[in-house]
Amino acid sequence: TDTYPVVFGTFILWLYSQDLEGYHDRPDLAPNLLNLWVLADVAIVPRLQNHVMRILCGYSNEWCPTPKTLTTAYARTSSESQMRKLVIKSYVLRSPNNDFPTTTIELPEVIVFDIAVCLKVSLEKYRNGRVPRILPQEFYVAEDTVT
Repeated sequence: TDTYPVVFGTFILWLYSQDLEGYHDRPDLAPNLLNLWVLADVAIVPRLQNHVMRILCGYSNEWCPTPKTLTTAYARTSSESQMRKLVIKSYVLRSPNNDFPTTTIELPEVIVFDIAVCLKVSLEKYRNGRVPRILPQEFYVAEDTVT
């Protein structure tokens, strides 16, 4: 898979250090993390994928995926991808002023559909008195599948 040099460099550093120092408090680097997650998916490194998920989920309300990020995630991942699920849920729960009508108009139908499904699930949780949250373990990749 094609990737950016900075993403490949981060991948190599993680292989040696098992850490992503400098990313934990930098939501502006989320697009790099998305690309790093994709590279880890191709290279079958689920521990790195889960590390990326912990960081992205830790950004709390500071990071909301842009329509470009959503499109990139959908273009570079499979339909059952945990990254797709994370970017959709983050978009739904963190979108400023819930500005869906103007931002979703430029998105492919499959993304808009997934946003609508996530909105429905989130509203049902609100109605039942539960506040939907973004928990990293919800988006983890099984680490025991690699031998």
